[in-house]
Amino acid sequence: MSALNLPSVLSRPLTNAEFELNFTRLNADKYEAGASPTFVAIGISGAYSATANSAGTYYGAVVTNSNAGAAAVTAYRAINDGGAAFEFGMLSSGYTTAGGLIANAAYLLAGNAAGIAMVANAGPIVFCAGGTAEKFRVSSVSGVGAVCTGLLDLSPATSGRIKFPATQNASADADTLDDYREGTYTGTATGMTTSPTQTFKFVKTGAVVTLEMQSGLGGTSNSTAFTVTGMPAAIRPATSKRIPVRVQDNGGPYVASSISVDSAGVLTIFATANDGAFTAAGSKGLADFSASYSVL
Repeated sequence: MSALNLPSVLSRPLTNAEFELNFTRLNADKYEAGASPTFVAIGISGAYSATANSAGTYYGAVVTNSNAGAAAVTAYRAINDGGAAFEFGMLSSGYTTAGGLIANAAYLLAGNAAGIAMVANAGPIVFCAGGTAEKFRVSSVSGVGAVCTGLLDLSPATSGRIKFPATQNASADADTLDDYREGTYTGTATGMTTSPTQTFKFVKTGAVVTLEMQSGLGGTSNSTAFTVTGMPAAIRPATSKRIPVRVQDNGGPYVASSISVDSAGVLTIFATANDGAFTAAGSKGLADFSASYSVL
């Protein structure tokens, strides 16, 4: 494009000849139908400040620093009429002290502890990789978080873990897994001359608990009852459940029987399969077992 004579550059009014020359040059540079124009890249150095729009809402600037190589930065800065600032930088690959898009690399860099906030005022935030096919999205639907539209692969050696909150965030959705926990607790027996204890292990997956006692529990009976307390609230059923076990009464052989697990977490052990009572003398015990029940 031809150079123009400008009063602001010449610091004086234009002469008639300079004025006519401007029109001649503009006429020569104009685009006409059928022409084949060529375009060249426009480079900006230093800072360029854009004019505010008619509402005075935004103004912006393209800024380059004086550094070279790994520390070079080109940033776009804007401030709205409320004073809120925004900056997005194109940084060289070695620049690590500010946030921005890294040139010739494949990641966004956050230069402070606040990290990078991606906000969609309406609609989801969609992620694609290897093309334009959607692989993952952050949903805009209330109550819905991340949505994986493909295979969720947890096979890498540093992966393979899903963490649930310490307190269950229960869901009424039949297709939602809302809890998982593993643990142990110390069960204390009653109905004997002493109060023997034993370690119980449990795994809770959703609404199903697998309860295990790997060694026997027993002693000298002084009551017709046999109970075990100490179960944590997280694995107690809403209504009483039965699990099969083997028990000993009055020093006899171990026979098939059952345990009732109630909503208070108390295990009530029966002496026989038809809920018989124990003998208030001799030795009685509960054999090791592993059984599952529902907390619903």
